[in-house]
Amino acid sequence: MRSLATIARHPTASPGACLDDLLVSRFLPKRSMPRIGSARDLPPPLRRCALALKPGSEWRAYGDGTQVFFAIARMHSDDDTEASPTAIDAWFLDDKAVAYAAGVWNHDARTGWCLDACLEPTYDCEHGWWLGAVLAS
Repeated sequence: MRSLATIARHPTASPGACLDDLLVSRFLPKRSMPRIGSARDLPPPLRRCALALKPGSEWRAYGDGTQVFFAIARMHSDDDTEASPTAIDAWFLDDKAVAYAAGVWNHDARTGWCLDACLEPTYDCEHGWWLGAVLAS
């Protein structure tokens, strides 16, 4: 079986596989948090968000019964016409489905996931609109 890092670098990797790899390698606590695989197991605001995603976007959630770590990703595209095989746009949402952070993450074979740019942390869960704009560095 291929590792998540291998999957994330594969040109046909899904945003979900890339997001899993990013979360496991950079954000999830060292102690194990089980993955939440069904939208019905999420708090209502996150459930609505998970069910309203546009095609090409995927969500991932991990929780331990007291906390939920929730993120959304899509493959990154500079001009919205061609997605990069190694970069994702990722939004991180709290349990009320309010985005608190977002960025463009690129995977490098030597260094792993690196933040390339910050995005405006805005995602409209009700309509599934990406409202992120790359901020000037």
